[in-house]
Amino acid sequence: MIEGHWFTTIGMSPYAVYNTLWMAYLEHDWHPVEITVFRLTPTSSKLGIKERLDKSYEDFETWLKRFTTQYDLKTKLETIHCDEEDYETYAELYRNALRDSAGNTRAIDITPGRKFASAIGMQIGIEENVDSIFYLHLLDDSYADLTYPQIPRSLVKLVDFKKGVNL
Repeated sequence: MIEGHWFTTIGMSPYAVYNTLWMAYLEHDWHPVEITVFRLTPTSSKLGIKERLDKSYEDFETWLKRFTTQYDLKTKLETIHCDEEDYETYAELYRNALRDSAGNTRAIDITPGRKFASAIGMQIGIEENVDSIFYLHLLDDSYADLTYPQIPRSLVKLVDFKKGVNL
């Protein structure tokens, strides 16, 4: 079992957040002893985006409680808030969080969140030499709003870019 610090960003779909972690736990023996979640706040509430992001985070928290209880895990949750249009601050917060956990096994999930957040996470993860950079590749979008056990195994792949691609 790999114990370490997991980094992720909340996006519109809570499934993208927790399915990656769930699959990493079950298929890669990855136990998150600490999770840092970046919550991006839109500058305006156009089209209910803020409300959807808030709901996604609440769903993640609910799932995490069930997950840690089901598997008897001790996991600390830290949440970092950032304006989604302040890329520099987001990058600085991400880099600082990774540096603060130096010496621990670290994994970044670039599946959920905005595209810029995934790009920044991957870049900083490479610069800070994290152990894993995970991406959950769903081969059929009709399963996007289902939990990991409900998705046929042949339609989902967990890629660790640090191990499967020469980064």
